[in-house]
Amino acid sequence: MALSCENLDFNPFYKKLQGKYQRQFKQAQQLCCLICVPVSQSLQGVNITADFIDSHIFRPSPYFQGQYVSLDKNGKKSISIEGGEITSLEGFKEPIVVKILAEELGYNADFKQYRLLTVSGVISESYGHVGKQDAPPYISQFDLTSLGQEHSECVEFLTCLPGTDDLFSDLNRSVKQFHSSYMVLEGYLEDASLKLRNICEGCVEKHVLRHMECSEEPVRLALEAAVESFILRCVHRSVYSVVRQRFAAEDAELQETLAMKSETTLAQLDVRPELCFSYAESIAEFERLEEFGTAMEKLYCLKRTIAQMTADIHSHDISEARFLQPQIGTFAGDDLLPLFVFVLTRARQLPLLANIYYMQHFHWAALRREDLNFCLTTCMAALSYLQNTKTCTPKRNLQWKVIGANGEKDIISSNARALSTTSGSLRRAAVLACNEALNNVQTGFVEENQAHKSSTNTTETIHPQGAALTLPDVIKKTSFEDHDLGDFLTSLQHDSLGCSYGVQQ
Repeated sequence: MALSCENLDFNPFYKKLQGKYQRQFKQAQQLCCLICVPVSQSLQGVNITADFIDSHIFRPSPYFQGQYVSLDKNGKKSISIEGGEITSLEGFKEPIVVKILAEELGYNADFKQYRLLTVSGVISESYGHVGKQDAPPYISQFDLTSLGQEHSECVEFLTCLPGTDDLFSDLNRSVKQFHSSYMVLEGYLEDASLKLRNICEGCVEKHVLRHMECSEEPVRLALEAAVESFILRCVHRSVYSVVRQRFAAEDAELQETLAMKSETTLAQLDVRPELCFSYAESIAEFERLEEFGTAMEKLYCLKRTIAQMTADIHSHDISEARFLQPQIGTFAGDDLLPLFVFVLTRARQLPLLANIYYMQHFHWAALRREDLNFCLTTCMAALSYLQNTKTCTPKRNLQWKVIGANGEKDIISSNARALSTTSGSLRRAAVLACNEALNNVQTGFVEENQAHKSSTNTTETIHPQGAALTLPDVIKKTSFEDHDLGDFLTSLQHDSLGCSYGVQQ
């Protein structure tokens, strides 16, 4: 069964079902009904009423398996499901056949199961299409789910909105007031981030109140992204320059570290031979990071970098290799981290720490975009690995010949062979770095990490010749002894009785 790429959160039928007609939705859940949700394209010009909602909710037939009847008292209408299609049986003037695009299972308050189907069209006659209506230009001309990749596209989107003159007047007035009344300082960058966020949210709320047609998703989410892009591009020079100044010393130290590891090869990073390419286009895309003025544009730059890695792999005609799944056409997460480390070591010098801080603290509109958060976390994990490991560049270039699988003699450096024995070491260290980067999100796992810290802080792999490779302590140790205790608790710690409870002998 083919899956629909439509997000139900943006479907007008499903939104009405969860909002205005929530009573029918709860009743359908309680009766374990079959709920059919038409795709958004089939709902243009349709007046979604209570009767229209009821016409798409069916309960299982008490007599025939695979058939469903309507919720009215006599069950006048009935349908059947077979071969991924819904076919009308009784109670319809004309036959109706719609395809099932996706299926989700839900559970009611009694933990009983009900089905939610996304279908290709409406299952109704009286409340069908009442006249096709052209979508407004700000919906038909733009991909609202990915707005923010380019600043020019955001400006064009804002010019297509109703009341665009008032909107730009508010935006320009807010930017002018920010420049004239606010000074961005190194020690108060988070305050500047909060100030700009409030400006963006205020402009969005003011426009939505004037034009309610912009209040529903995905138009509102696209409006938030476009307003953020406009505001941040206007204040980019005054804000980002301070961010770079704050991280100038740390970025300089980081560049020295990356320069020491610039000769690191993919083999030394434990990348499988079938993935060892130059990745020149991926590196070139990553080097564009400094060209963009908004945090959202920079995040999409990271996303394109990862996408280009996949394109580089496919360009070498290895889509049928064993590490790829043909139906997915991409590589695993374990392969992505060392490849991103390689890109970082080969890219030209960039203020990486400043860019990461800028992307973390000056982007608010698309917090629900898990793909962008994943790209940022991957970059942070790769960078943390490089910061907390010694150089992989070999000090000596001893060589010897070995017999390969194809019977030919291959020359392998001693350092590459030593690193080949540390299978998975980079992945483990990158996972630790990823945990550190997500520490603010995964607060619930802090105690568990501390309980197992003794077994995860240091891992050694012994080379056959006796050399030991030790992973660094990526996550810093914390000690509860550093916290000062009061006199009363301190006296209890050193109690000479040796027992702090029970009857004293």
